Amino acid sequence: MIDDGSRDGTADVARKAGATVIRHEQNKGKGAAVKSALHYAATNGFDALVLLDGDGQHEPAQIPLLLQPIRDGTAAMMNVYISYVRVAFLWAT
Repeated sequence: MIDDGSRDGTADVARKAGATVIRHEQNKGKGAAVKSALHYAATNGFDALVLLDGDGQHEPAQIPLLLQPIRDGTAAMMNVYISYVRVAFLWAT
């Protein structure tokens, strides 16, 4: 979880729920938060990374459905390089 300088206790709640929290001491914006997430995933051997805003727009319970095409081998893949991190965009075929 990327805590981009929040002051509402979000990081504590996430930590207590078992999340790894990367904290920006001050708000750096969405771009910096995404960059931090990509860097963490790339340097920690992640196979996939799902990014959700904290605004409740997307239902986290749907993440397994999003990842299923990767797991069952039916996802198409396009690799994109952003700075030092390779980003894979996937879609179901």
